[in-house]
Amino acid sequence: LSREAAEGHKAAGDRKMMISARIRIGQAACELGNAELGIRVLRESLALAESDHDLFYRRQVMLHLSAALAALPDAAAWEQAEAYARDVLEIPNTSTGYKGWAHGILAQCCLQRHQASQAEVEANLALPQCQNFPLRRLWVKTLLASCKIIQGRATIEAAQELIAELDDLKCAGYVEVAARLAAAEQFAAAGQSGRAHRELRATLEQIALRADLIPEPEWRERYLNQVGENLRARQLAEKWLATDPWKSDPAPLSGSALGASQ
Repeated sequence: LSREAAEGHKAAGDRKMMISARIRIGQAACELGNAELGIRVLRESLALAESDHDLFYRRQVMLHLSAALAALPDAAAWEQAEAYARDVLEIPNTSTGYKGWAHGILAQCCLQRHQASQAEVEANLALPQCQNFPLRRLWVKTLLASCKIIQGRATIEAAQELIAELDDLKCAGYVEVAARLAAAEQFAAAGQSGRAHRELRATLEQIALRADLIPEPEWRERYLNQVGENLRARQLAEKWLATDPWKSDPAPLSGSALGASQ
């Protein structure tokens, strides 16, 4: 739909809405596991915004591009992500929400390098700026939880806080899988292996539910195997549960199996 919208806006000569639609295309491609395509579309969108001297969309594209780059397992990409995030922070009149997102991206890049102390500083700057954005606030809390694990300060309370916030939200959209996985890892690091396994199963169930909604086999395969948190969940399932969730019978991920395992 976003692709059709982009073509329609292009035909109508509405460059602003065309850029907006292309941002959604780039974001969706990254979330579905095709980071190469998503980043290329976002870079093209940034070039369009810059050629139009459109500060609003330039700032928006930079944040999406920065987030996409920060998620890659590539040190050069993290440097680019940080540069874009810092550019956003320096733009006059940047909203509080965007500032929070930028600081969160900086925290994520630090975590990629296992620089937990600096990541914690950035995440704590992001948290109050994300208070009015529940999903982004939860995302920042997952970053703080990861800081605790790296620093050997994991607590049951931190994991419970993530689960409580997930329960309050009912549906945590794009951050649901990352938050549940963070809670599972926090429980494990705090010595609660049984609860960690339970939350990992809940994470796998959320991934499976989302994968089932992807009609194209190629995109479904990408989502399962090339999205960072999904790959991490698979690795933990192999380590903790002695199963490959994408190759085994889907029954272990069903609600009844989850109930039996608890």
